[in-house]
Order: sequence, then C-alpha cells, then structure tokens
Amino acid sequence: MFTILACLFLLLALDGVFRGRTLYDDSWRPAEEGGESPPSHSRLRAVFWGALSILCLVIASQYEW
Repeated sequence: MFTILACLFLLLALDGVFRGRTLYDDSWRPAEEGGESPPSHSRLRAVFWGALSILCLVIASQYEW
C-alpha cells in the first residue's frame, strides 16, 4: 500500500515541477496582466509531495518487503 502511495505522490510532485514549464499553461496569468507574480506555492507543493513520496518509500521498505 505504501509503495502505491509513494508512486502516486511522486507523480503529483512531477506534475507540480513540470506544470509551469508547459507551453499552454493557463493556471496563472502573466505578471503584466494581473499585477502579481505567478504563485510560488506550486514549487513548495512539489517539494511536499516529493517528501511524502520518500517517506512512504521508507515505510514501505521497512514494513512491506
């Protein structure tokens, strides 16, 4: 179960990393239009999912295998 969760969290982390690098990303407006910068919490969220993925892999290695 923890291995599957680790894979899911890893996919969410990769999605957060590569989402801002796509050509047609409409999740935020350019800084010129709205007067604000794109949200920086997407990188923090990717780090959070990556940390959860590593934690689940450690738990899985101790208890599932």
